[in-house]
Amino acid sequence: MSGGEKKRVSIAEAMLSRAKIASWDNSTRGLDSSTALEFGRALRIATDTFEGAAVASLYQASENLYELFDKVCVIYEGRMAYFGPADRARCVPIFLQPNDNSNLRLVSQSILH
Repeated sequence: MSGGEKKRVSIAEAMLSRAKIASWDNSTRGLDSSTALEFGRALRIATDTFEGAAVASLYQASENLYELFDKVCVIYEGRMAYFGPADRARCVPIFLQPNDNSNLRLVSQSILH
């Protein structure tokens, strides 16, 4: 059984339990981009069909996979940098900012349009 098939079975098991919220931690790890997208689409269809919600942590999601989600929470250096509608989050270049010790450190910022 492939990684993608195992993920689809897991989605089916979660949806059959009739849980209103399903949690998926690093669910696309080890999957190629097309299989990860397939997983995301299956998850989207299942949550729409059963009127549930899914919370998924993803690392470096493709744009096509990202667009399947309604809301996102972007975490940077252990802190929430953005939470809200996925289509309103925008990536901007990382810039340097002095911290309290006058050393430079990387800081990320979200822009809402």
